[in-house]
Amino acid sequence: MLTMPFRFAGLISSLLLLLTSLYSNSAAAWHFQNKAAHTSDQSRVMPGASMLIFQYEDRFWQIDLSLLGFDGVDPSTVNRDALNEQLEIIAQVNRQPQNAYFNHREIVPHKNGLHVDRDQLYRLANQLVWNQNKILTLPVIEIEPELTTHTLTRLTEKVLGRYTTSFNPYNTPRVANLTQSSRSIDYVIVQEGEVFSFNEIVGPRTRERGYHPAPIIVRGEYSEGVGGGICQTSSTLFNSVDQAGLEIVERTVHSKRVTYVPKGRDATVSWGGPDFKFKNNINRPILIICDVQDGQMTITVSSMKDARFQPNDIPPPPNENGQQMEMRSANHH
Repeated sequence: MLTMPFRFAGLISSLLLLLTSLYSNSAAAWHFQNKAAHTSDQSRVMPGASMLIFQYEDRFWQIDLSLLGFDGVDPSTVNRDALNEQLEIIAQVNRQPQNAYFNHREIVPHKNGLHVDRDQLYRLANQLVWNQNKILTLPVIEIEPELTTHTLTRLTEKVLGRYTTSFNPYNTPRVANLTQSSRSIDYVIVQEGEVFSFNEIVGPRTRERGYHPAPIIVRGEYSEGVGGGICQTSSTLFNSVDQAGLEIVERTVHSKRVTYVPKGRDATVSWGGPDFKFKNNINRPILIICDVQDGQMTITVSSMKDARFQPNDIPPPPNENGQQMEMRSANHH
């Protein structure tokens, strides 16, 4: 009469063992904590538990080895496949380095990249008997980005090129276009070997983006177009870049003479059409600085003091009377 209950109890016991085995191979054996480290953290491990604990800064990862079959003595008892799955989850702390950059001429600091040393991580995990219930430092390698905060602080040490052109400060729509386009390229960094594209950086010239209708040159004739006047920005940039001796990749002159630069020293641009491109062919990053005020636009190309470059002599812009001033180069600054 007692046989049936005992068989039923045995069945229940078998089911519980099966569930425990399934649970031991699941991701539930991995725990993540994001809290400040305290000297008492290690004491939180329950007596008799077998935990593998990793720490990086204020983050903790815990793997309950007992749920992976480890008996606390014999390393061969642990389910290695399940353990490796948990280690791979921990290794996802990896992140790419982030360059420092300028935001409204203010430096936004760089962030180092993180790379988990998988070989060292697995070596620590393989020493279960010695490392269980200890707080182990997660083996992380920090990787600096190409542009560090310190690098950005040095990009104004040496002037490579500087050019100034004049405009009518009372032509409100045109001034607005000059100002808007100059803001787009102000404090832009061009790294070694990088090609700068005016159209790519400035983007479409539309009313929605703050541009106004103003005179433009189309097939040798003046007409009205949104963004008219920004060719003065690209032309001023060209002369500053050329003075710095940087490699000109693409440039097109206007079909009609312009008055703000000498003949043949302009660089016409149009969204979906002609572009102005140059390559940073020197040994250091360069910085483009734009200033627009009091009827003048000045664009400076600068870099670090150990930048090696070959400046060019270029004709200066016309003065207020439309006459050429003396030839200048970066050596005059």
